[in-house]
Amino acid sequence: MSQLLKQGFGIGLILAFILLFISFSIADEKEEEKLTTKARLAIYNAQVAISEEKPDEALAILDNFIASQPPVVPLRIYELIAHIWMQKEDIEKARKYFKIMYDTQPNDPKVLKNYAVLTYQEGLYAEAAALFEKLYEIEETTAPGGSLPQAAQAYMLAEDFDNSRRILVKLVGLPGKPDPRWYEVLIGICLEREEDKDAERYILDLLHLNPVQAKYWKQLAQIRMKREEWQTATSDLEISHRVESPGRQSEWLVLGDLYTRAVNAPLMGARCYRQAYRDDSDEKGYLSISRIYQKAYRYDEAVKALDEGIIKNPESAALLLEKGRVLYEARRYREAVATLEDCVKIDPESGDAYFQMGLAAWTLREWDSARTAFVQAKRLSERYHSQCNSVIALLDDLNEERKEIEDAK
Repeated sequence: MSQLLKQGFGIGLILAFILLFISFSIADEKEEEKLTTKARLAIYNAQVAISEEKPDEALAILDNFIASQPPVVPLRIYELIAHIWMQKEDIEKARKYFKIMYDTQPNDPKVLKNYAVLTYQEGLYAEAAALFEKLYEIEETTAPGGSLPQAAQAYMLAEDFDNSRRILVKLVGLPGKPDPRWYEVLIGICLEREEDKDAERYILDLLHLNPVQAKYWKQLAQIRMKREEWQTATSDLEISHRVESPGRQSEWLVLGDLYTRAVNAPLMGARCYRQAYRDDSDEKGYLSISRIYQKAYRYDEAVKALDEGIIKNPESAALLLEKGRVLYEARRYREAVATLEDCVKIDPESGDAYFQMGLAAWTLREWDSARTAFVQAKRLSERYHSQCNSVIALLDDLNEERKEIEDAK
């Protein structure tokens, strides 16, 4: 059993086992009438010893009574002995005396409940689970499901997943509104066993009970992503995020990836990435956001995202270079040149920035600035050699022609 599933039981069912060791709570009035004087005296003396915090003396009194070989040992004697051992925190010995009581009255719900609880506490989970199941059949309780949740947990701890699942299915099928925690553990078992269809069905049942629980939508999305049902998985995660804003950056990134790569909704993806990086200064995140906006031809949004990144990373040449490129694509050439000039102040060795600056200056017909930028790009980056050589040669030819025309005047 995975650690996650164990935690699911600890958190999910919250099965509190409370022992109701109340003095003389087991025997009924008829048994009380049958108590012999000797038995009454033993019980009384033992109670006095207990009240004086002399448990060993109380045990001796009761053991002596049993050793006297009475025709029938009253159940109150065994109950009182078990109670003393519970106070001494000896579960094994307390259970021994409840076992004697259970063998005598196997259908008494009070006896059975205490015996089942002690069996569980001793770590005999499979045996305890069967006892809790039996208790459910005979107990009178207003608690939803009675002792079945305890049976489910005990089967789980015994690693008997089939029976645990069986009990949980029974629990969620009981009349009335089932406890969502029963569903949660049942879903955990199904996911652990890769029974995804059953898990999905139970998650949908849970959402019918409570549609504003983000964790259920997330589980549903995970199952559907596993089946590569990207559209529905994206919808599930979107609902989850709207119900409860994610606390982790990775959750926004997953939804952003689904929007941009799986369902072709880049603007929705960009929104998710901006949420992911709103408290983060990672320049790569802002580059990603900008490029998504560029694909959608939303250049103003791309520039805005880059400006946010530059505020957080004022020394980032990469962000300034990207902003220069975007401004060029947006035909904002003068702004592009100014941004790229800022970029090379930070990174004077950026051939990319000089090449982009050359393109912007060329478009502005600022030939000298363009030539200077292309010369620098050629010097700094081999990949621009051929392009820069052609442009520089053309600019030189233009300059030569212009000079000849001026000389002819």
